[in-house]
Amino acid sequence: MAEYSKEKLYFLKMPKDFFKKNYIKVLKGMPNGHEYALLLLELMCESVGWGGYLRFSQTLPYTPEMVSSLTDTNIDIVRNAFVAYEGLGLAKRTEDSSIYFPLVDDMTMNTTIGAARKQVQRQGGQEVDKCPPDTRDKILDIKSLEMKQDKTRYKQPALLQILSDFGFLTADELTDSQFDDFLDACVAQYDLVNVKIKTKYVLQSISHLENTGKTDKSEKPIFRWRCDPEEMPENRYRWFTAAMSNNLRKEEKDDGALGEWEKDDG
Repeated sequence: MAEYSKEKLYFLKMPKDFFKKNYIKVLKGMPNGHEYALLLLELMCESVGWGGYLRFSQTLPYTPEMVSSLTDTNIDIVRNAFVAYEGLGLAKRTEDSSIYFPLVDDMTMNTTIGAARKQVQRQGGQEVDKCPPDTRDKILDIKSLEMKQDKTRYKQPALLQILSDFGFLTADELTDSQFDDFLDACVAQYDLVNVKIKTKYVLQSISHLENTGKTDKSEKPIFRWRCDPEEMPENRYRWFTAAMSNNLRKEEKDDGALGEWEKDDG
């Protein structure tokens, strides 16, 4: 297994005819095949820092449940996709249950975080807020990648990434461990998928849909949720912990009430 370095950014060198390969055509021809193909690319990108091995850390391989949660993909589709990948030789399962993608090793490129940051700075300056939108997004993407690469530094990197994606916290503010500690405590009491859903739900209450300036294959504009600066609470940590706790407890009460109803009905 290739040794992962948190000082590097990793990239996939995708050949132009990738989607014309026979194995991709066969994959897309299966039921839910287009989702399998998209998931394949996402997982290949996720594995690139580990030389093609799908791992959360050195000692922890991704499980289908983790992949389902982190990619917002139905768990049955994830499991069936893994079977399809193995059948087509696109993936192999190792002794520790890690998934290995043989294609990734030959397609991997990397650069240092410092070199990438300097390139962006040469193009658009150092102050993110004063940059044009395209350049600002590149800088924010690099900050986001820095957080993703340093997974051993955070307890709940996937949940912290949501806070960053919404613009609720900057990557620099995420170095304060209080949000990570709170989210980790939530996951310990509730499941990761539930906490992830509630995190997005809570943030959407103070957010609006923002046009990214990009379009999809149908030339339709692509939007993303971004926190509205005018709706941003003064004490973000206090607001976020209160909102999350209220929503998680409410669902717990609702589940309890449903259980009592089923008991009475029986």
